[in-house]
Amino acid sequence: MISSERILVRNEYLKKVYKSIFKLEFLKICLINKNLDLILIEQLAFFYTLFGYKMLDIDYNPEAIIFIENGINRALKRSDELSLNINKKPILCFSFYLTNKNHQEILKKIRLIISNRINIDIIEIHLRDTKLNIIFDFIKEINNDIFPYIFSISITRDKLSNSSIEQVTKEFFNKVTNNIILEVDVFNEETEKLNNTLQVLSTADIINKEIRSRNLKFKKIPLIITSNKGSEIKNLAKQCSIEFDGLSFKNHIISINQSNLFEYEK
Repeated sequence: MISSERILVRNEYLKKVYKSIFKLEFLKICLINKNLDLILIEQLAFFYTLFGYKMLDIDYNPEAIIFIENGINRALKRSDELSLNINKKPILCFSFYLTNKNHQEILKKIRLIISNRINIDIIEIHLRDTKLNIIFDFIKEINNDIFPYIFSISITRDKLSNSSIEQVTKEFFNKVTNNIILEVDVFNEETEKLNNTLQVLSTADIINKEIRSRNLKFKKIPLIITSNKGSEIKNLAKQCSIEFDGLSFKNHIISINQSNLFEYEK
């Protein structure tokens, strides 16, 4: 059971974290890869912190948190040595892929995160082939507990219709927390990159017009778009007058061997 005092302190902290997302230069990196061992995750946390990323996203792995925090702390120390003026730790996020069969398992893990006081800020729920009734059942279960975290909803329009995206957003906002993030994921990672970019921007445009612009309370929901070519999608979004608050990168765009600039030391 979480004490009311701790909930108040936690909520004030989350408000500050949430406000920090409203910047176009908000960068998120996805470190979800079964081939990443804990030492490599620590090194990547070190590099991405130094390169200015604001959010590190990983699979549910409580053991990895220690290694990530080690990497971040070393990065902050190196930042001071190099006068880079990086004075804030990246936000940490756990990702879960919600399916039609695993929502109880995910809820169990989220409750373990709370009871063990695992030091993360955001829980991201990826919606793929999930049926709407399963999503709503999941939201209903969450609503029965106190989850002191920001929730990020990762969506693609090939799996959810425009009206479904709106319904899910409203359900999360009204029944779980108004500290939510919407993230538009790539349509299909195996399809041609330009098509992915256009699909992401098309979905972002619909979210802006159908959700964020129509209701004032949804206007402040941060919108993050996924890309592996930041400048390309930013320029195209600007040409199309599509607003968003940050970029999420799915692949590791930094090679450990190419990052000798910061001389990672064990």
